[in-house]
Amino acid sequence: FSLAGKISTKAKELDELRIQLKSVNENLRVIQELKVNKRLIKEEEASLVIDTITKQCRSHFLELKSITQKEKNIKDGYSLLPVYLEMEGEFKQIGLFLSFLREFEGALITVENLEIRRADLPLPKISGVVTLAIHISNE
Repeated sequence: FSLAGKISTKAKELDELRIQLKSVNENLRVIQELKVNKRLIKEEEASLVIDTITKQCRSHFLELKSITQKEKNIKDGYSLLPVYLEMEGEFKQIGLFLSFLREFEGALITVENLEIRRADLPLPKISGVVTLAIHISNE
């Protein structure tokens, strides 16, 4: 009877793993359909990605007030490295910068939060606070 109980427990675990595998395969299918060319980066590459983001801010004529990297959040199979950017510029320039992040193929970067508010003079400048998450491989 104890062997039957163990088999039953293992069968339940196997069913749960099959459900997880099905979910992963579905996510992979969606990513492939979107033709996403992004990848998880190594932790050592994060500073290069942050440097590229900083350069892109400047190239889009955004004034980067501050950039802050927080402690990474470890997930199952990957980690998220939060980066907070505070910038000023015109609405269009911030939009172009966000478009760059969407198209950037060097790393998988997601915008976790975006706050836009009126900047101090001169108009038509706005201030933006963007919270990014750089996806890092745990391997």
